[in-house]
Amino acid sequence: MTLSVALDNFILDKMAIGCAASSLRNYRVTLNLFIKAVGPSIEVSSLSYESVQGYILQLLDSHIKRNTAVSYIRNIKIFLTWIDGYERLSFNPSRIKKPRGEKKDPPIYNPRQWQLILSTCETYIKWITLRNRAMVTIMFDSGIRRQEVCILKYSDIYKGSDGRFYATVHGKGLKDRPILLGNHSMDALQLYLEALPEQFKGSDFVFLTKTGSPVSVSTVSDFCTDMQKKLGFSFSPHILRHNFATRICMQNIKENGTADLNTLQLRLGHESIATTQRYVHIAMELLAADCSISPLDENLFCLADGYSSEISVPDNIIRFPGRIS
Repeated sequence: MTLSVALDNFILDKMAIGCAASSLRNYRVTLNLFIKAVGPSIEVSSLSYESVQGYILQLLDSHIKRNTAVSYIRNIKIFLTWIDGYERLSFNPSRIKKPRGEKKDPPIYNPRQWQLILSTCETYIKWITLRNRAMVTIMFDSGIRRQEVCILKYSDIYKGSDGRFYATVHGKGLKDRPILLGNHSMDALQLYLEALPEQFKGSDFVFLTKTGSPVSVSTVSDFCTDMQKKLGFSFSPHILRHNFATRICMQNIKENGTADLNTLQLRLGHESIATTQRYVHIAMELLAADCSISPLDENLFCLADGYSSEISVPDNIIRFPGRIS
């Protein structure tokens, strides 16, 4: 079996297990680059560890961003591990080590930034403005993914036994999960629905374009890119989701002393709990910063018994006239 044939079969297997179309495209593009570099007609049994490592080193030394290169390498390892399960390679794919990516935690928005985000949703069409605000509010308030908000339907929204509103989200891997729609989300949704043109109110899809069709992933991406240019700070659907997850972690740690990873994993729709784990570290960092104190200001530091802040200063030491501001 050649690498090209193996890729076709790999994609078919991924389709069979419900892999998202965007993920399939990503696999196809990144793995085609790898196959083109090592030889599309090469038999998988003839593929050497040295040729794989050579391509990886070439990636890391190229002009693409390091985190992008890391994602390419992850896909290569997944692909070769899949091949090894059907037709043995000449090496163990576990030898491929994914290098460290650049660690850059997305920002956690403060109240002023959130208000600026809402005001930046403004457009010359009132109902589009309200649509944008509703989308942003729901993503921030529930952690819903960009592609999930695009296919959200009114028939997915329901009132729970506790009197609150929920929505069934159709997530990655054909997995459904419920999300809570808080009061702010429902208010934003109601304002949008009231302003929606009458000819579009028969659609079951919640978020529509100017022509009445459901918004696409690219529509949301373009809208968020324009928002970021106006805002002057990082903004994207992923950052909104990150804010949701981090704040839920912080709340759980404050109230219960634990992040409750299993519940958060279900709320985010993560397949692996390891993906959810990263939010705990960020939440702990933020909580630690909030709890920071000055040992001197809090009288927690003393040099010896009878320590006094009235310390005599030698005459040859420069004295500053008043406190430094």
